[in-house]
Amino acid sequence: MYPVKSLADFAAAKVAGKPGALLTVEGGDFLEGRPERVAEAYADGVRSITLMHYRNNELGDIITGKPLHAKLTSAGIAVVKAMNAVGMLIDVAHASEVTALGAIEASTKPVMASHVHVRTEHLHNPRFISLNLARAVAQTGGGVLGAWPAGIGITDLNGFVDRTFEMVDHVGIDHVCLGTDMDANYKPKFDTYANLPLYVAGLLKRGMHEPEVAQLIGGNFLRVFAAVQSTR
Repeated sequence: MYPVKSLADFAAAKVAGKPGALLTVEGGDFLEGRPERVAEAYADGVRSITLMHYRNNELGDIITGKPLHAKLTSAGIAVVKAMNAVGMLIDVAHASEVTALGAIEASTKPVMASHVHVRTEHLHNPRFISLNLARAVAQTGGGVLGAWPAGIGITDLNGFVDRTFEMVDHVGIDHVCLGTDMDANYKPKFDTYANLPLYVAGLLKRGMHEPEVAQLIGGNFLRVFAAVQSTR
């Protein structure tokens, strides 16, 4: 694996002929509310932290549980500021709406929701987010949302193509990317990168233009990653 610590490392990994590894941590629990640990994690190679995961922590609340703080806490604000300072990408997937909105407001850089889908009148799940939050991620600083391939309301790869187009309809092509959490979620419909050509073919068949596909499968994320690291 080629460690990806900067924007240039994506291209360097390709030249090296190795898979690039961008290190993230799903859940800011290890910080224990201490913003100084952000710099320590960055020094260890971590370039993104999902503030919440499976439990409420010192930073805020999860989307699937009972609220404990009902906000991004003061420690959460300090962690967001610390992540901005070192050039680390903030991920609000799994965060409750008020926690996520607090992170968006506190951040001076765009944020990511790495694996989400928008709730609709016909499809509702505790892990899906509101249209209000989706637009906040996209519009505040130009963040990006990862189309989540979980098998909730879809049954095959064509369904995931449909889900991707739904996300684009909600927030625009500039703010959608291929989501994470592929093989660790409920009945994933995109569980191996070997299916990437099939996914791309599905997008093209449905009418997405090649430059838009390029944005979705990498370009949008690289733009946000570059903006976050511009402090360094």
